[in-house]
Amino acid sequence: MGTANSVTIHVPGQIILSGELGVEQGFPAFIAAVDQYVQFSLEISGKECSVSAKHPTIICGTGYNEAVTVGKIMMLNTLYELDMSSSVIASYAHVIEKEHNRNALGLRTTTSSIGGFIWYRQEFDFLKNIWQIPMKIPKSLDHFYLIEIKPDNKKPINIIPRHVSKEKDYQSLYSIEQQTKKLLRGIRGESQRDVKSAFMETQRLIENFVIVSTEAATAIAAIEQSGGAAELIGFECEHEYPHMLLCYHPSNFTLEKVIDRATMHIIPVKLGADGAYVKTP
Repeated sequence: MGTANSVTIHVPGQIILSGELGVEQGFPAFIAAVDQYVQFSLEISGKECSVSAKHPTIICGTGYNEAVTVGKIMMLNTLYELDMSSSVIASYAHVIEKEHNRNALGLRTTTSSIGGFIWYRQEFDFLKNIWQIPMKIPKSLDHFYLIEIKPDNKKPINIIPRHVSKEKDYQSLYSIEQQTKKLLRGIRGESQRDVKSAFMETQRLIENFVIVSTEAATAIAAIEQSGGAAELIGFECEHEYPHMLLCYHPSNFTLEKVIDRATMHIIPVKLGADGAYVKTP
C-alpha cells in the first residue's frame, strides 16, 4: 500500500450525445465525458484505509454506475501503486461491467477512463471500434445543459426494443446515424445551426421508439421556440419513461425563463471533460 496519507479520485460521468438507441444494433454512438464527477476520498494510515464518496448532482443519463466501477479500479491502482494506464483501467472496468450485464459494450467505462469525446461503433460481437476524438467544445458552443424532468402524471411507454427488427425501425436508426455525424461535424466546425438541427431531428426520430411525456414534450417545444434544441437521453435509467433532456441553448437567461423550475432541474454541463484522475493535497 502506498505511503500517501490522503488522495482524491475524480471520475467523470458520460453522456451519449447521439446514437444511444442504435448502438447495440451496430450503429455509431457519439459520447462525451461530462463534468458530473464521482469523487472518492481515500484516507490512508499504515495498513488501514477509509473511503468516502461524493456523488454528482445528476445521476440518471450520466453513466453513474460505470463511473463508480472505474473509480473502484482507480482506488486499487492507487492503493497498490499498480501504475495502470487509463486504457488498462477501462478494460478491467469493462470486465467487471460484463459480470453484471453480459451485453455491456464498454463505451461508458472507456469514456470515464480516458475522457474527452469518443466515437464508438460495434460491427460484430468480436469487433468494435473506439476512437478518441481530439477536440474541445468551442467557446461559442459551450452552452449545454442537462434538464431533469419530474413528471406529475405516470403513464407507460413503449419499451425500447433491445433487438430492433422492423424495417421502419432500422430506417429510423439509419437516419439517427446521419444526425450523429451532423452533430460531430457541427461541434468540430463550430456550427450552431448544425448542432441545433441534429438535436431537433434526432428527437423527432426518437419519438418513433418511445412515448414522450407531456412534461418533456412541452419543455422541448418551449426550448425550440426560444432558440434552442433538446433531446431525450438516459434510456437505460429505471423509470416509467425517459425524463432526462440534453439541451443546447445559446442563452442561459432565456432557458431559465421558458423552463418550469417547479418540475424541472437545470444543470449546466461541460462536455469533453478530463478522464479519471488522482489528486493529492
